[in-house]
Amino acid sequence: MAAGAFLVPRETSMLILILNVFSLAFIASVFQTVGSFVIYGIAWKFQSGIVNKLNFLHGLTEHDVQKIHQKFSKKNKMFSNLTWKIILARAIPIIPLSVISAGCGLIKLDWKTYSLTTLIGVFVRNIFLVIVGYVLSTSYFIFIANSLDKIELFVLIGIIGMVILIKKLKMTEKVLDKIF
Repeated sequence: MAAGAFLVPRETSMLILILNVFSLAFIASVFQTVGSFVIYGIAWKFQSGIVNKLNFLHGLTEHDVQKIHQKFSKKNKMFSNLTWKIILARAIPIIPLSVISAGCGLIKLDWKTYSLTTLIGVFVRNIFLVIVGYVLSTSYFIFIANSLDKIELFVLIGIIGMVILIKKLKMTEKVLDKIF
């Protein structure tokens, strides 16, 4: 959302606005897809260990994972119902992307299908997030300005408090020196 707030110019034509939204969403999607391969690869490599050792958390057995893998493998079509479900899950902003990446690695989803479904899903997600950031950018800037004002106030009060405390301590020290 911050990209929409800070990187999309405010006073532009609709065409430039749309191009900015789509280019930001695409750039973010490419990097998210590349970065998601870390979790996907770990889950792919250590599938049996994850399934067996963490069975108490997810309740899946290796047999269950193999059945899911076969469902994906039987469908030679790139866009089966299951791949559309992955795209949809990736597009919904409240669903954590890392969970989907790990799930795809565990069922050993083909890397081409994985990368394409990830790219499409996060592209849709990022378009939404950039637009929300752009729309809320005025609120962002007002919030940041108000926050900075409050921070400046607290810092100023802190400095004044420190000066008063130091003066009090010096006065107390002088009084104590006179007494003792």
